[in-house]
Amino acid sequence: MKFINTFGVIIEAQLIIAVVNTTITTITLIFLKMPNIPTLAVMVFFLSLIPVAGAIISVIPLTIIAYTVGGVQSAVIIIIMIIIIHFLEAYVLNPRLMASRTELPGFFTIVIMLVAERLFGAWGLIVGSRSSPSC
Repeated sequence: MKFINTFGVIIEAQLIIAVVNTTITTITLIFLKMPNIPTLAVMVFFLSLIPVAGAIISVIPLTIIAYTVGGVQSAVIIIIMIIIIHFLEAYVLNPRLMASRTELPGFFTIVIMLVAERLFGAWGLIVGSRSSPSC
């Protein structure tokens, strides 16, 4: 039963993160006057459901489209935007959401993420950000 509750918390947090990522990205796409914004927003939302890798996967088509629409400047803006969103997700939004949902202090969540990343690399970061000692 604990696994089901924990899994539900993780899914809920990831959905909130995906909505925030999609909102920020869509605002940037509107600012850059990109074509097919609803389609790109749906793509960003679904790829945001994939922790870490989703941001990396989404940057490829977004950068190509930005380059064709606005040149190098737009492509660089998209890359910088994805980096900022990923940073906010990994070090601000995710620890706060997981801390509030698991009733674990945010400091411990960040420490778990840092230690897991050092020990196991990117996979450790993914697993560390999705787990807590109370589970």
